[in-house]
Amino acid sequence: MSLLNCKAIRMTAVLSFGLFVLGFVLQIPRFLVEVNSLVTLLSGLGLVAISISPLLMITITVLSLLPGANRRLHLCNH
Repeated sequence: MSLLNCKAIRMTAVLSFGLFVLGFVLQIPRFLVEVNSLVTLLSGLGLVAISISPLLMITITVLSLLPGANRRLHLCNH
């Protein structure tokens, strides 16, 4: 059984969207509170989450374009 299937691609897209939203939410305290160590930590975690989100989508896209995976995924409902 392959690790790259329709369900895995959908879950990766949902995870990527969730990381992107989480990154923005973690940036909000930066605008509301004066800078302290907790706000800096949350802002840094938000930046990491926003950065990982597109990398995750690019990785799953490249993997799904490989010939073997592409043949298995052609039956996915979009």
